[in-house]
Amino acid sequence: MANMKITTWFRCKSQANFSHFCIWQIYFRSAEDGLFVRIPTLLLTFFCFHRKKKKTKTIFCILFLLSSSDPLRPVTCQRRRRPLGPVLLILCGGGRDSRMKESHGRSRGRGGGGSGQDRIDALGRLLTRILRHMASQLNLNMRNDGYVKVQDLLRLNLKTFANVPISSHTVDDIKEAVRRDNKQRFGLLEENGELLIRANQGHTVTAVETESLLKPVLSAEEFPVCVHGTYKKNLKSILESGLKRMQRLHVHFACGLPTDGEVISGMRRDVNVLIFLDLRKALQGGMKVYISENKVILTEGFDGVVPVEYFERIESWPDRKIITLDQNFYSPSNRWSTIRHNPGAIELLFSSEAAAIPHYRQGSFGMRVCFGWRPFLLFVALVFFLTHFLSVLELHQDPAGSHQNKTKKYDHLVFGPAAGEGLPNRLQCKGNKALNKTLISASSNISNGGDGVTFVTVFTVYNSSVGGRSSESTMVGKVSYNKVARSMTVLNTFINFIQLMMPQSNTLILTDPSSSLPLKRNRVMVYPIQGEYSRDKLMLQRIRSYIAFLEETLKEQSRKPGKRINNIIFTDSDIAVVGDVGQIFSKYEDFHVALTFRNNKQQPLNSGFIAVRGTRDGILRAKSFLEEVLEVYSSKYMTASRMLGDQLAIASVVKSHASFDAKTFGAHEPFLEDINGASVLFLPCAVYNWTPPEGAGQFHGMPLDVKVVHFKGSRKRLMLESWNFLQSSSCRDLSDMLCLVLSSGRTKYDF
Repeated sequence: MANMKITTWFRCKSQANFSHFCIWQIYFRSAEDGLFVRIPTLLLTFFCFHRKKKKTKTIFCILFLLSSSDPLRPVTCQRRRRPLGPVLLILCGGGRDSRMKESHGRSRGRGGGGSGQDRIDALGRLLTRILRHMASQLNLNMRNDGYVKVQDLLRLNLKTFANVPISSHTVDDIKEAVRRDNKQRFGLLEENGELLIRANQGHTVTAVETESLLKPVLSAEEFPVCVHGTYKKNLKSILESGLKRMQRLHVHFACGLPTDGEVISGMRRDVNVLIFLDLRKALQGGMKVYISENKVILTEGFDGVVPVEYFERIESWPDRKIITLDQNFYSPSNRWSTIRHNPGAIELLFSSEAAAIPHYRQGSFGMRVCFGWRPFLLFVALVFFLTHFLSVLELHQDPAGSHQNKTKKYDHLVFGPAAGEGLPNRLQCKGNKALNKTLISASSNISNGGDGVTFVTVFTVYNSSVGGRSSESTMVGKVSYNKVARSMTVLNTFINFIQLMMPQSNTLILTDPSSSLPLKRNRVMVYPIQGEYSRDKLMLQRIRSYIAFLEETLKEQSRKPGKRINNIIFTDSDIAVVGDVGQIFSKYEDFHVALTFRNNKQQPLNSGFIAVRGTRDGILRAKSFLEEVLEVYSSKYMTASRMLGDQLAIASVVKSHASFDAKTFGAHEPFLEDINGASVLFLPCAVYNWTPPEGAGQFHGMPLDVKVVHFKGSRKRLMLESWNFLQSSSCRDLSDMLCLVLSSGRTKYDF
């Protein structure tokens, strides 16, 4: 064992591989020196590997040296003899390898573009990101062939990776960035005296049309080589489900190999697996294949996937060995396996085979390892023991359980970075202080609007929560609330925001007749409607209550023809109105019903905000629309989650209309659509139904023209905290309050 041979370790650059290597070394040297003498070392090794600490690499080096009776003895390499100490020094981060990794991290995907501090190189990086992925978010006017005006880019309020505002650059700087890009990612076009720029490929934005951006490949003879570069860690999923385009519009292939000299884009330099596409078979099979201006071969495959059957061959890189795979290569039943490198192949040896081989077999990292029944079974048992030992240790350190830590809900505000920093038309915050202002500020211009608008919400109290355990009480500020008090406080806060921002509006509470709501406030009325208000049927009952209210409104108009009918806004009771939403009725004059949408394929429409024009025609068409939603809900989505059934039903009704294009949900501007005779106005959730989690996600911060903030789920605590903050603030600045929401909305709270 002292003469253990290592054949490939001088090529290893992976910390994970080195960790595995140390474990194997400790195990097999323990077999030589006495297993029980080495148990403390084994426990420490597995503990460090399990915890994945940042200093794991160094600890493994030390443990490796300590694991041998003669820790500094040289280990023989087949190619050359050298002590292992210098190699360990490199692998531990103190030598050439760390510098190589650092340099590699800087240049990955950029063809060796430097450190990122160069102004032009940093500009090129930002241009790549904007033109491929961010045009829609930044409201850039991108053509279907991907071109945008250079002057529009230079007006953006963004900084490059060198911390230089893009507005300080010039057209010549952009031309220079295009010229310097050695992968030719960009294309320039001068049209009508204006300079336009586009990314040649790699887009995720759906505004770009493939046929306008790329040229079709008509013959396999045009490109003798069509290869996709990837990594061994991805090979399993690729073989199971094919090559996927992921978030991009296409799967990328190069038309040559990295050593051909002609390859300028389409493959990263550090790939270790090459997948060759049978281009002739793909074209014959009906796959659409395209070529970009910078010679990247692209395809959407079939529904975004290139099936495995169109692979010509798979090779390892850079040694160009054919990878042949057994049909049972990734069988989940064969959990204990080792990898061996045969000439030109990767093969998994199942544990039953490995255990039966009494002598040496070349192991997963090129080292020769000894497999016998007893050491192997002892090693397996030890792994199970250590897994159990570490679980018990963690449970002892945290009796509440690690699962509860992951789902912990806080009883105080937890602040983090405010999303949207540096983006145009987004609220900018420094702590809880707004650096710019929303269009309506509570300190300077409280809206006097709301005349002719009635807010309607469905609300009920579940009396089963009265007298609950003391642990169900929650403190917000200096006030303790039980479940019923919490619900009533949220309802009152909902009314508070409406009366602050739209003091001339009315609020109507649709509720179960058995509920006794202690509400005595100006412009607020409780309206009992018979129905089933149980928790699991509340969303269904909400639609029924809306329909019943609209029917009663029509009857009231028939009884009193001259009576004015207010415009109606149906909302959840956990929203904060922070702008005059009644303006939609004058700004958009042609709609009957308004819904809020977001770019979410599963739930593109949110039912928490539905506006109805207060005319007889508007109410009739809104009632008809909601009745169709109710029918779809009752027939298709009764088994859906109680909080999603109505959203899925609304989306189903909208998408069922023949002329409706679901891609319009990817836009960020309001639009009108005729849905079964009703003129439906679609309003972006980012403005009319903004929620904290989506604000930190797809909304990219808080727009300056935000009108409605929706405090879903446990974030209702944040709704109360926001109102308390607004009332306690000496200047009562609404923008500062929204900064509070923006910086603390990522967290789930105990409420």
